[in-house]
Amino acid sequence: MPRILVLGASQFAGCFRELGFDVLTIVSRGVSQDPADVIIDFYSNPSGIRDLIRSKIESFSPDFIFQGDHSGPLIHAGLEEYSIPRAWYAIDTHLHLKWHRHYAALFDKVFCAQKRLVSELNFYQPDVEWLPLYCSGNAGFVQWEKREHDVSFVGKLDPAANSERVCLFEEIKRLGVPLFCTTGNFSPVYSSSKIVINQSVCDDLNLRFFEGAGCGALLITDELSHSMNEILEPQKDFLLYRHNNAQELASKIKWALSHDEEACEMAQRAFRKIRDSHMEINRARRVAQWFLEESSGSVPKEHGMVLSHLAWACDHCSLLDLPANLCEFFSNLAKDYALKARASESGRDRALLVLADRELRKNNLSAAKSLFMQINNIEKKDLEFQIRFSQLGAVTEAAAGNLEKASEIMDAILLLSPSDRELLDLNRVIKSALNRSRERK
Repeated sequence: MPRILVLGASQFAGCFRELGFDVLTIVSRGVSQDPADVIIDFYSNPSGIRDLIRSKIESFSPDFIFQGDHSGPLIHAGLEEYSIPRAWYAIDTHLHLKWHRHYAALFDKVFCAQKRLVSELNFYQPDVEWLPLYCSGNAGFVQWEKREHDVSFVGKLDPAANSERVCLFEEIKRLGVPLFCTTGNFSPVYSSSKIVINQSVCDDLNLRFFEGAGCGALLITDELSHSMNEILEPQKDFLLYRHNNAQELASKIKWALSHDEEACEMAQRAFRKIRDSHMEINRARRVAQWFLEESSGSVPKEHGMVLSHLAWACDHCSLLDLPANLCEFFSNLAKDYALKARASESGRDRALLVLADRELRKNNLSAAKSLFMQINNIEKKDLEFQIRFSQLGAVTEAAAGNLEKASEIMDAILLLSPSDRELLDLNRVIKSALNRSRERK
């Protein structure tokens, strides 16, 4: 029986067992779904993860490693030390692209839930495949007349996290829509609802798209720029409204509630398609197929290159809005990875850039400039590298009082990335300092 170690989130763990794998799951407190899961408190003791993974790999001897995604920065230190085939299911890349695209380099295979972002992850990871989200559970189709709720939504309604959603739902209620909102287990709610409404975040094809249709409700969702038509057929299987357009959403809901027969037929068509092809077991089967049939053909990556990308991923995570101990953990991990990568040809320049940036954030200008000047190979095809290199150069010049040079560098950077908020803010600071300097003269 092949053995698989599942990390970070328990996605597919039950399905892997159903498919004949011996499964050991290590997850954080709060995301565990099975009594057999090994629980870690990553957020209070992140430094313990390396030793825990090492001990479980030594005792369990997995043939494969699969990392799930619970939308937090669970960078599992130590995976780079093993030659065991490893795959990652990157789900919330639309929210965490800055560190996801570097963390992807650690794996032999990355499955990406958002089709429009496959090419982004593909830049540092040659083997990325679109694997859409899914519906879990096995509820049957509940007859239309037995459904308790006309319209429902299961999910967060937090003004701080998604004020647009809160405003949208308040507006459709004002327009007379009988909306039932709750949190928790979606299945009993959606299975007893005629209509499930969806509102995406950052153009993502989310779980609710599959869950609503997979529970037999009529899905009414906002239009995305990608891939939804490859899962279900709009106007035949589900209804669309323009993102955050309350009038249009309310109109579609009212039409569906006044056309029971047509709405039920659409819901049944979507239900059959989701149940046939887009369940959790379908996705787990594809991952299992890769492990069993394709993973042996993976091309090993340069170790120094992998370490340099881990340094970048950890450095990005150290700047997130996280508890102080976790930011410190990622900061120290970024430094450790960068120092190791610096000794390799493939990871040297990227590691130097991370180290220089760290010194600059600590106001160690001379150390930052010394590291910065050692960078030899500015990767022309790597836009992120170019921008970060140039940004560091601009800050270094500005800190040294060379404001004209810093301003010129910023003008060039903004040609590459004209809408980046961080760059625009930095440009304003440098231009303001330059103007004050000119006025004094």
